[in-house]
Amino acid sequence: MGLQFQQHDVTRAQTTLFERRLHEQLAQIENELEKPCYNRSEVSFGAELEMYLIDRHFMPAALNEAV
Repeated sequence: MGLQFQQHDVTRAQTTLFERRLHEQLAQIENELEKPCYNRSEVSFGAELEMYLIDRHFMPAALNEAV
């Protein structure tokens, strides 16, 4: 869960890059789910969302099992 990272300060540029990449990835998921192969009454897929669990200092928060 990224506990080995040494950087503790997050710059505005890093936050902006993170937000941009997150929105790009969410758009990719949306595009994928619009494909005909997912055109069913129920759609399910697995995703690694815990990589986005961060604390108030934007450091990885080891909360994946709690979530």
